[in-house]
Amino acid sequence: MRDFPEVRALSPDLEVRIPVIRDGEGRPPEDQVSLEESCRMIGAIEAREKYGATGKGVVIGVVDTGIDYRHPDLGGGFGPGFKVIGGYDCVDNDSDPLDENGHGTHVAGIIAANGKIKGVAPEASLMAFRVLNADGEGTYSAILAGLEKACDPDGNPATEDAVPILNLSLGGLGHEDDILCRAVDTLVSLGISCVVAAGNEGPDKQTIGSPGSSRRAITVGALHRDGRTPAEFSSRGPTTGHGMPKPDLCAPGTAIVSTVPAGGYAGFSGTSMAAPHAAGALALLMSLLPPEERYYSWQWKNYLLSAVPPSSPGVPAPEFGEIYARGKGALYL
Repeated sequence: MRDFPEVRALSPDLEVRIPVIRDGEGRPPEDQVSLEESCRMIGAIEAREKYGATGKGVVIGVVDTGIDYRHPDLGGGFGPGFKVIGGYDCVDNDSDPLDENGHGTHVAGIIAANGKIKGVAPEASLMAFRVLNADGEGTYSAILAGLEKACDPDGNPATEDAVPILNLSLGGLGHEDDILCRAVDTLVSLGISCVVAAGNEGPDKQTIGSPGSSRRAITVGALHRDGRTPAEFSSRGPTTGHGMPKPDLCAPGTAIVSTVPAGGYAGFSGTSMAAPHAAGALALLMSLLPPEERYYSWQWKNYLLSAVPPSSPGVPAPEFGEIYARGKGALYL
C-alpha cells in the first residue's frame, strides 16, 4: 500500500481504553466528592453566580463510550431540543450513541449535568461520539472516525457545525508524533479545543501516552480529594517522544460522584474525571462571549491556562520538577 500515491503513511491500529479507577464506588459517602464540591474547587460555582457563566449556547463533544441520554440529569432524551443534541456510534456504525458501559455517562455528568446534580457547565449542550465498546475498549481507527464526525456532524461541509470543545477521557500507548496525537493537533489548529485525560499510569515519569501527549491538546492530570496534591495514579510527563512537559494542568479527579446509566449516580476516580472539569470550564469561558467570538480559536488553551495559579486560592505554583505531575497547576477560573 505504501506504493500508492494516495497513501502518505501507514500506522498500526492500536488499542485504547478508558483510564478509570472505580475506587469511588466503595468509599463511604464522606470520602466521596460531590460535583458541587469539585465545581467549587475550580471556581465554577463562583463563575456561575458572579458572572452568569453557565455554558449556555456552547456544545461539548464527549468522545467516549457514549452517553445514556435517558438519564434525567442529562436531559432524558436525544436529539434537537434535548441536552444531548446529537452524535454518532462509531463502534456499531449507527446514529444511536447510547452508552453500554457507564464511563461516558459519568464524564458527561461532570461536564453538564443539570438536575439532581449539576455539572461544571449545566446549561451547555452535549454531543456523544461512541468510540469505545461496552468493555471500554476501542481502536485508533474508531477514535479517528469519531473525531472526523465531530468536525462535521451533519455531513455537509457547507455548514459550520464543528463541535468547538471535545473531551477525550481515553488513551493508550503512543507518543506526540503518532497518528492520534497528530489528528488532535490538526483539530486544534482548526480551532477545536481538545481536552484529554493524562492517564492513570502514575506516579512514574513518562507515563502519558496518546492522545495525552498531543502538543496542542489540553492534557489534564488528576488531583487528590484536597484539590491540591496530584493523585498518585495520575500519569506524569515528560512525553516519551520529545520530552515535552505534560500535563498542562490538573483538576479534581478522585471519587467524583456523577451520573451513571439507569438514572443512577456513582463515584469514580481517574484523570477521566479530571478532564471533563476542564472541558466544562472552557464552556463557561466561551459562554461569556458573544456567539460570533466563541468558536474555533486555537487560543482557548492559553485562555484556560492563564486562569491557573497564582489565581488558585491557597495553591502554590508548582516548583521545578513538579511540572511533570501538575503542569501549570490546579485549574481555577
